[in-house]
Amino acid sequence: MNIKSTFILVFFCIHIQLSLHAVDIGSDTAVTRFNTQQILLNGDRVAGFAALQGGFIFSTAGISATWDTFFEVTGNVDLSASTLILNRDLIFRDVSNLVGIGHITGNGHAIEFSSTMTCIPNMAAGGTDCRVEELLQSTQATTVNSVDFSYDGKFLAVGLNSSGSNELLIYAFNGATLTLKDSLNTSPQDVITVRWHPSKLLLAVGRTSAVGADLFMYSVNATTGVLSLVDSSDVGGDAAATAWHPNGNFLVVGTTVNPELYVYPVNMGGTFGTRQSFDVTGSRAVYRQAISWKVTGNSIAVGFTVGGSFDELRVYSFSSTTTMLTLNAINPVDNNTVTSVSWNPVATDLLAVTLLGGNPRLRVFSHNDGGGGPSAGTLTLVASQAENLNQPNRVQWNVTGDCLALGKNNNGLTTEFKIFPYLTASNTIGMPEEFEISSNVLALRWSYNGQYVVIGDNSGIVRIYETIDKLASELCFNWSNVNVVLNSNVSFKDRCIAFVGQSMIDGRGHCLTLNPTSTLRIAANSGLLMENIIIKGISDHRIDFIDNSSTVSLKNVTWILDDDFTMTLGKFDVLGSFDVQGENNTFNYNTTQVSRILSNGELFLDEGVIFNYVPPIANSALLKLTEETSKLVLNSATLHSTTTGLQLDTGILEIGGLSKIISDGTVASQAIKLGNGVSSANNLTIHVLPAANVELKGYILDKNV
Repeated sequence: MNIKSTFILVFFCIHIQLSLHAVDIGSDTAVTRFNTQQILLNGDRVAGFAALQGGFIFSTAGISATWDTFFEVTGNVDLSASTLILNRDLIFRDVSNLVGIGHITGNGHAIEFSSTMTCIPNMAAGGTDCRVEELLQSTQATTVNSVDFSYDGKFLAVGLNSSGSNELLIYAFNGATLTLKDSLNTSPQDVITVRWHPSKLLLAVGRTSAVGADLFMYSVNATTGVLSLVDSSDVGGDAAATAWHPNGNFLVVGTTVNPELYVYPVNMGGTFGTRQSFDVTGSRAVYRQAISWKVTGNSIAVGFTVGGSFDELRVYSFSSTTTMLTLNAINPVDNNTVTSVSWNPVATDLLAVTLLGGNPRLRVFSHNDGGGGPSAGTLTLVASQAENLNQPNRVQWNVTGDCLALGKNNNGLTTEFKIFPYLTASNTIGMPEEFEISSNVLALRWSYNGQYVVIGDNSGIVRIYETIDKLASELCFNWSNVNVVLNSNVSFKDRCIAFVGQSMIDGRGHCLTLNPTSTLRIAANSGLLMENIIIKGISDHRIDFIDNSSTVSLKNVTWILDDDFTMTLGKFDVLGSFDVQGENNTFNYNTTQVSRILSNGELFLDEGVIFNYVPPIANSALLKLTEETSKLVLNSATLHSTTTGLQLDTGILEIGGLSKIISDGTVASQAIKLGNGVSSANNLTIHVLPAANVELKGYILDKNV
């Protein structure tokens, strides 16, 4: 069992304990309408007369709840990588969306999608989903001051307090585990900031003040993770904050002494150029890690400790040609120390700020640079969070700019790690997802791809969380004994569904499009009936057979290949028409199992399609026409067999257009045989349509009696 599977199992077991608190949503005796989205906890049941008109969402991944209502559902539904048990059909009304999928235990019931549901899952319709799940923990020797993922997500740097052990650590991260690759001892100084270059394996490291250098630049070997010192510099005090320019050519460093700010040019190898220093008026210090670049690269925000009557939140304009900083905008923030700043990467004028005192302690400002001139800019408060945040230490937007992660001190009143959804259209901070850490969260960073967030605390624990969306993208969700019904053309995106038991997809004449990262899988000892449907985007692994006991049955179905499709396991049964389209694409039949064209079934190979009979065993009878009414049609298509040969008998072979029958055989035993040469009951009836032209190549035998 891999780490991720173990985590999901443990998480599921934990939530089983919560089933003691499971409740019914609504009643089995009186109709109750719910106009807001309902949150389902582990073991909850949507009761018989509950009308969910605002949709529903699972509180987290890895839990289960039961659908037992007579009513249809309206609104957004998010299964959140959890399990929904159907005791009745789940029918979506118009103005509904499935924004996140999970496991379905169908019990023979249906999921019927509404005519307005055209994308599954439709994550865009769900608004902001900032939920994460803890993936792993790693215990360090002492307080964790700073953490950061490398640009490619393969390494995690950790900076610790001095404790006699190594204070700078490099871990390899593979999405499931952390593996220590290298570490350095900086005693008696603390490592207080670590920041990776935005596109190279260069690491800027700041430590508390020492004799000599306080700022270091390391390169990290991409294979071994080993640190190599490239350059260093003395900033005179603590190198409290470091931040890379978005293009990676400059590094801004904040200190605890005058001058408080330095701008270093950095060459491609990581060597420092001639720095520019900036002395901020008054006695003050840059708060640890409280520097952030605007994604445009023309502004930085800096947070300072309280310096008398001076403004602790400042925005500077930056010139890449002169490497000069110019004070552009200030805000007094009620004369409170600014503990953290973060520019929104999408709504680029939004700046999130946390404060040591006052209220509220989480604020979002809109910055107008006024043309970029000295003191021409403004900072306007547009949103805030009034919750008792005690001492918030770190805040950062995720890569899409709609989630704010925040870490704070433990005060016994509120949780220490929170992720707030943020609606940029209305500048509204939503209710957070919260995690009790019971320690002071001092370090926090999102990964560059936004799939993970890491925190570190004063108890020496590093925790990595992954987003619900990341978790869902890696799982294949089991839909067991369920009937899926479409009422519109639907695109299935970025997910895997494994059909377990006996299930069905009824398209009602509509089209299901599989995007390149989606998969429909037929599980072991399972069957999937496809009926009245067109499926586009078929190629290898978009329809997947788990083993030889996997079966797909086809009745009035069209598959449109957009690349070659190879069937290496399982089998298919044709119950009605099965039309394979996709000019110049090949259906490779490479399984050991017998696929059948049953009574009144028709396998229709359309223009330009190649059906390539290439079984891995010496058996020429793995494509079987079972009845006189079973039909194989070539409509300007190609039927090809390797030297294994192919035996076709009993049914009908119909040839139209410009078709080809090609055998690689050179002797009778390797031929494509039409009829079995034993009984007229097994003759293959051959219909050549008017104006048809068939090219025969290789060893082909007419064995009709």
